Amino acid sequence: MAATAERQQVTADLLQGMQETRFPSREQLDRIERLISTREELEQYIAILAQRVEKTRFPARELLDRLERLLRVLQRFDQESRRDG
Repeated sequence: MAATAERQQVTADLLQGMQETRFPSREQLDRIERLISTREELEQYIAILAQRVEKTRFPARELLDRLERLLRVLQRFDQESRRDG
């Protein structure tokens, strides 16, 4: 249980840092994605990425690709939840 709480705290700290950083590095984003372990974290991360896209006139292709991929992950999660529920 402690390891899970620590992981979630690290993820929360990285997400907060990402919000405060104008240009987060690819490595930072990759690390966040590896640490995400809950739907809530995934939704928060997607929301942060979506805000960045909305605020940018010409968002980076890599950012758009990343956001699109994560939205598909969330969609698959929803589909599986409906099947299992």
